Amino acid sequence: MLKRFFTSFPFLSTRIKFGLFAVCLVAALSLPGGFRTAISDSHQHVKNVGPLRVANLEGSAASQYLEHSSDGEALRSAVRLARYGITQGKSESHIAISHDQNLATEFGEQSLAVSSTNDEQGDANSWRLELQLKSIGYGKELLEAPGVLSRNVNGTRMEYQRVGLVEWYENGPDGIEQSFKILRRPSQPVAGNEPLRLALSVTGDLRARLKSEGTDIEFTNARGQHVLNYSKLAANDATGRTLAAHMETDANGKRIQLVVNDKDAVYPIVIDPFMWTHTRLVASDGGKGDYFGNSVAISGNTAVVGAVHDSYISGTPGVVYVFVRNDINWTQQARLRTNDVGAQGGQFGCSVSISGNTIVVGAKYMDVDQPAGTNRAQGAVYVFNRAGVTWSAPIRLTASDGRSLRYFGSTVAISGETVIVGSADNAAYVFASTAGAWSQQQKLTQSDAAPGSYFGYVVAISGETAIVSGGHNPLPTPAGETYGIGSVYVFVRSGTVWTQQDQLFQGDRILGDAFGSSIGISRNTAIVSYYNGRNNLEHPTRHGAYVFFRTGSTWALQAKITSGISQRADSRVGVGVDNDTAIVGYSGGYDRGPLEGSAYIFERQGGTWTGSGRVQPPVVPTPGGFGSSVAINGESSIVGAPDDKVGSNISQGTVHIFRNGDGDGDALPDSWETSGFTVDSGGDVVGVGHWEQIRGTRIFSFMQLR
Repeated sequence: MLKRFFTSFPFLSTRIKFGLFAVCLVAALSLPGGFRTAISDSHQHVKNVGPLRVANLEGSAASQYLEHSSDGEALRSAVRLARYGITQGKSESHIAISHDQNLATEFGEQSLAVSSTNDEQGDANSWRLELQLKSIGYGKELLEAPGVLSRNVNGTRMEYQRVGLVEWYENGPDGIEQSFKILRRPSQPVAGNEPLRLALSVTGDLRARLKSEGTDIEFTNARGQHVLNYSKLAANDATGRTLAAHMETDANGKRIQLVVNDKDAVYPIVIDPFMWTHTRLVASDGGKGDYFGNSVAISGNTAVVGAVHDSYISGTPGVVYVFVRNDINWTQQARLRTNDVGAQGGQFGCSVSISGNTIVVGAKYMDVDQPAGTNRAQGAVYVFNRAGVTWSAPIRLTASDGRSLRYFGSTVAISGETVIVGSADNAAYVFASTAGAWSQQQKLTQSDAAPGSYFGYVVAISGETAIVSGGHNPLPTPAGETYGIGSVYVFVRSGTVWTQQDQLFQGDRILGDAFGSSIGISRNTAIVSYYNGRNNLEHPTRHGAYVFFRTGSTWALQAKITSGISQRADSRVGVGVDNDTAIVGYSGGYDRGPLEGSAYIFERQGGTWTGSGRVQPPVVPTPGGFGSSVAINGESSIVGAPDDKVGSNISQGTVHIFRNGDGDGDALPDSWETSGFTVDSGGDVVGVGHWEQIRGTRIFSFMQLR
């Protein structure tokens, strides 16, 4: 019988033990016999190949050595085991923790139970989900599943051995991978072309609800609010052939069926769903009024988060946090700040951008001293460079013709050695670096300048191309209009000179539309947000983005993308693009409640953009302001929720990173594949992407293989 264990499980002790374990690992580098010997003595599955023959290393040298050596791989394996390994619990149960997903899993004698490790919301929002394989077969009359003969634990993996069937679970940073390996075809006669079915019971506090026509299931609480994902279903036979598979639920959400077309399949077959939430980032020193997530950026394995801090609440200037991903684990690497002062803390962190090892931070309210006196809220931008794991002191950039209340740094963007800065002075400023020395290269202005148009407030850059929003709808705003920006200007650089190449417009504009409040560019693709803030009752679904594509030197509208979900009139839209993938965030809408934000992923195949899914707040209550800031790079999208309440801290803020499921731990961006297949380092196929038609919409889904 299952024992309720999670309520008494000492999670804090687990964290402390892990911290002590990490310290011991570092200390082991200096032990006689070396790191390798120390680890292999404690964990026999790590091969002992002799002592570590290396002098004492510190800082970036130690980091680089561990990154490229077999000793580093052993360290990562040991840390992974410490973080995600399955341990003995009370009575006959075993326990696995994934703090990345805020999930605790208890493996009982016949079933498993999942609950949350996050107790910040209190007992009212605690939950427990229990799943158990009940039956297997064809048609409506399924056979009772064979009982569990034995349970085997191997590191991060739990196996339930049954007659003719192995049921196993893999715990990791991306969630809990569940898999059923059916050794031979069930003996039950097949009625016609009936598919194979595995039925699981759902008990506890959550209910299963079908999404996306059988490709995804979400578990919801008694209030119907989303808590947990159950998706990424894959099935393949012994030859590696993909088998068509989908999921079904009953009307009460108390039963799940995994349905697989095993006609002509070569046994054994593997059926492989995944339970997951997402990655949630919180500042290590967070407090109320921080607005952590006010701005976000991501590049490769580094994420940047701005926390402007409300000076009236926290009384402190803004901070920018740097997080890095090791394997698929995000940890805080640094806090960046400045000693400069300005109104409301200077709003340091109001905008951030990253390119490689360089971060740019905007502080639009920062005061700037001039020979004639101090320019209040002139604004400044700060450049930080990383060497190894250390970030340099900031280099400050200011406008050559700066004035008070120009809000220089309202937005920032960096590409390589070039930075572009937005301002409220009808201009954008470009800076270039030569041998680490930054200087203003050019001041960009619009060809059809008009007073009060706020050209230059929003900027983006990719290579030798920059885009700047501005133009129409100046202050004071005309009657019936939304304060916004009416066009986007494209500039290109030849040598060191920037010239205007084109001007992008909203061709189907109506009264109240704001065009260009958020923009992004990746090579020859530009994305421009729009929303209608006049009256959400008149135009509740008029929001989204326009995608423009450049051929030669000519830009043309390629697509208009939107969630199609009603949004509040004051819901702002944020956008980002990376090659053939775009993200559109909404800070509030009516799809899951009047105050809940959301973000949507769109992918391009050929010249056609289609929605591939929504990234959403995974737990209740919904993170406040979710969707206010978004960014995308490669296989990861990042979404800020700066108004989120953490514990009792109002508006402390959180950030959420969404990426592929990676049940086999190879860190491959599986679910972001747009077509074809993915192979591991040994050349084995581990994933296949495909498109399908759902209610008239072309949707991409990904089937993960073992």
